[in-house]
Amino acid sequence: MGAPDWIIEILSPGNIARDTKIKFDLYEESGVLEYWIVFLGVKTVAAYVLENGQYQLVGEYFTPGPIPVRPLPGLLLEWSEVFAEV
Repeated sequence: MGAPDWIIEILSPGNIARDTKIKFDLYEESGVLEYWIVFLGVKTVAAYVLENGQYQLVGEYFTPGPIPVRPLPGLLLEWSEVFAEV
């Protein structure tokens, strides 16, 4: 079946180290094509794309505007919608 193409991780206050290091490494090793880390407290999305087996930061989104989803060409998520209920 393989790894998912895209994972969005919403950080929990008590799991920041786990989500930003352990899961990051696991998803990278597993071949997840795009990995987003959502920082609710500061309303930021960090987007990483797998290139040559390693994640590269392709964008940090902290203001209203579209966020591209690379595994799904043409799909854009609006930053304000990601944080609408926060």
